[in-house]
Amino acid sequence: MVRLKNIRRNNGYIFCLAFVENCQEPIQLALNETSAELDDYQLPKNYEWCSYHIAYAKRYLQSFIGKDIETQARNIVWC
Repeated sequence: MVRLKNIRRNNGYIFCLAFVENCQEPIQLALNETSAELDDYQLPKNYEWCSYHIAYAKRYLQSFIGKDIETQARNIVWC
């Protein structure tokens, strides 16, 4: 699971804070709306294995490109 909070748009970017699994330390994500790619980010120490969580967050943020941001928070869960 990854929790996204404070989802917002500013100057051609979609930003959010991502919280992976049980980690309390947020990861600042910035999705460039032109390239649809994330700017560099750093996973917290001992959470390097959570790169798949960020990939799910990226796909969700990409869904807002060219659209209004409907929510400022989202939990993404997969099986």
